[in-house]
Amino acid sequence: MLTLVETAGHAWTIEQSNALLCASRELCLEAGELIQSTRATRAASVAVRRAIQVPAIHGGAEDGNPAPTNARRVLIRGKLVEGRLPVEPVARLWGGPGRGEPCDGCEAKIQPPCLIMEAVTTLGRALLLHVECFYIWDAERQTSRQRECADTSVAGRAEPE
Repeated sequence: MLTLVETAGHAWTIEQSNALLCASRELCLEAGELIQSTRATRAASVAVRRAIQVPAIHGGAEDGNPAPTNARRVLIRGKLVEGRLPVEPVARLWGGPGRGEPCDGCEAKIQPPCLIMEAVTTLGRALLLHVECFYIWDAERQTSRQRECADTSVAGRAEPE
């Protein structure tokens, strides 16, 4: 007799599937309990922060530096051209509250509650920047590298005289 499907292994497969389904249901219940616990803990944390009036941490455009974005962009672009700011990419990046350090981009102090971005480039150069200055520097350095690549490729295609 020709057997197309072996039925002996089906019972074991069904048993394993049921066991996995049961374990999955237990894990889902446990995850639901963890979510509820996390929400309760967060709500308690928010209530405590409100009660003791912890200030919120600010960053980005609200970094306490009165210089407009365009002025910062021009200053940072100039520093990139002059070599006072690196053009290589970031290898490591940290962030946290400023403590009055001078910004390598705009040279203004990074005062609390403003955030500071501490970066180390792939060549090991360290940078301290306002959040906004970091984003401006990153965009400008990428743009300057693209310009350099375009200039190099155009120079390489120039025909000899």
